[in-house]
Amino acid sequence: MSNASERLQEAVAGEFPFYEVRIADVLGLSREVLMLFRREHLARMEDWTKDGNHVVYTWGACGQALEFFTGTASQLTDIAALERLAAIPPVALLQKKTAPRLSKEVVTMKVAELYRNKRIIGARADGEVVRVRVRSSKNFVIGMEIPVVQVEENLWDLARACPRRRGKW
Repeated sequence: MSNASERLQEAVAGEFPFYEVRIADVLGLSREVLMLFRREHLARMEDWTKDGNHVVYTWGACGQALEFFTGTASQLTDIAALERLAAIPPVALLQKKTAPRLSKEVVTMKVAELYRNKRIIGARADGEVVRVRVRSSKNFVIGMEIPVVQVEENLWDLARACPRRRGKW
């Protein structure tokens, strides 16, 4: 028997094989939307349970969610859909996603302002002060040159580790 058909039989048997994070990812929904659906339409221990910190759905609850949000439950009979929603711990979905960059070009700027928010500093670029995200601004000093990468129009990220000593890399 193939691995996919074994999973299909386990799921039909009423086990809890579908992580809510994976369902949200496949359907393109936020976890909050699925949480509201779960509160309104599903019963704990019958349709869903917790596996550590993760919410896990039964086969029937997964079908209800698919039917509610897509209008059809026919995807559940598809082995490929089962593979996408299978009970693989959703570690990859929970890892921090990096912010998309406008450019990969590293630019050198000078620190112009230090704010009360320790994760933001002001740097001067072409006479304009822009925000730069840093892990901690405690070792930055005004006038220090820093390498940055653009994230948004007026938001940049530090392109290297924060300085270990005050004013020195």
